Amino acid sequence: MTDEANEKVILKFLKREKLMNGVTLRVDPENAIVQVVEKIGKDNDHIQIERTPKKSKGSNGAVERYHQSIQGLTRTWKSVIMQKCNIKGVNSDFKLVPWMVEFASWSHDKVQKKVETGLTGYQARTGRPYTSELCSFGETAMVREPGDNRQKMRLNWAKGIWLGREDGSDEHVVGTASGVNEYRTIRRFPEDGRYQKTVLEEMRGLPWDRKGTQKGSEPMPTAVPGAASGMVGFRAMTKTPNCKGCDQPHPIPPHSGLPGATPKVLPRTPPGRERKRG
Repeated sequence: MTDEANEKVILKFLKREKLMNGVTLRVDPENAIVQVVEKIGKDNDHIQIERTPKKSKGSNGAVERYHQSIQGLTRTWKSVIMQKCNIKGVNSDFKLVPWMVEFASWSHDKVQKKVETGLTGYQARTGRPYTSELCSFGETAMVREPGDNRQKMRLNWAKGIWLGREDGSDEHVVGTASGVNEYRTIRRFPEDGRYQKTVLEEMRGLPWDRKGTQKGSEPMPTAVPGAASGMVGFRAMTKTPNCKGCDQPHPIPPHSGLPGATPKVLPRTPPGRERKRG
């Protein structure tokens, strides 16, 4: 995901919450996020930037807890997709992973109730619960394509992968072979046909490139070699200026199943130096 795409996501959130006229963004001192947030602060006079101290997790305690929730929800949807679509391994290169993270955040806001108040984040802000119809993430659905209904032989319906609902318009977000679009009308399949692997394989589009026109947005395999062992795949990403990690060449991890990978045996811990737990 490029810095420009990250900037758009942050600004979209601030505009939705009506915070553009005055807000302080507190960020971890990591080059990747600092670069994006400082650009936003520079372009918007009413947005102030505050960095947390290094190695101070308590400074962003509530945010860290939120991250844990999002990670847990993302892993849950990963498990569901693997089981329903009979996919043996899923890693970070899997085409639905960015959508999983986005949907985890969206559903946490609309559905997850806080213990203290019994309200969702959406209900606390708007004063009403979220009641729009939802499908299961990654479910195959039929979407009604917009167009001229006077063309009698035109196929108006197509199969796609349900990815959530759009903030603002509340339209269904569905990925098809031609990209990701918003639709007002969808139809669900019977329960035994709601996860169709072939439709998932044909789908293209990412949150920052919905038409799938950029390099890396083309239809990706449903599983990548080495994913079953838990290894994370590598993809060419844009470099963050002044980031030492981006300038370092990344070796191919052993046992990843990727071309050029070689086995590696880790040395045993010498006796008496075992890591203490508890």
